[in-house]
Amino acid sequence: MERAIFLDRDGIINKNAAEQEYITSWREFEFLPNVLECLARAARMNYKIFVITNQRGIARGKMSEEDVEEIHSNMINQINDAGGRIDKIYVCPHGYGVCDCRKPLPGMLDMAKQEFNISLEASWVIGDAISDIEMGKSRKYKTICVGKGAGIADYNVKSLREAIEIIISDS
Repeated sequence: MERAIFLDRDGIINKNAAEQEYITSWREFEFLPNVLECLARAARMNYKIFVITNQRGIARGKMSEEDVEEIHSNMINQINDAGGRIDKIYVCPHGYGVCDCRKPLPGMLDMAKQEFNISLEASWVIGDAISDIEMGKSRKYKTICVGKGAGIADYNVKSLREAIEIIISDS
């Protein structure tokens, strides 16, 4: 079975949009400090690396699936250029209550588990919102909340760098 690190996108890899707004194009996308370095370090570990992201702006007509694909293509190119990698990106384009993949529901985790034979006990979910942590906990993944903290997370840290350090020390 494969070990995995599941990363939320907005707030973990890139700067969040303003409240009630969305990152709708590559020109609005801004990597958070040290993220490229952290992803390069994670790529050297024996983990699959996935991005799991709710993109409700698609359902609301604020952006298209093609816009999100362009953002992700550019993001992956820059991550690869910095020595990192993303094995796959899972996107929920839906609004609330119409699917089983919108976090905190575990549909995206379940897709990855089936597609890549992921070990629950040896994998991690890193996010900045309670919905990320609830999703991970629902499938018994180890969880790390970056930023404001979520009381139910296994670990609460200030940065992705600290999260990667925890995973390294646990391996």
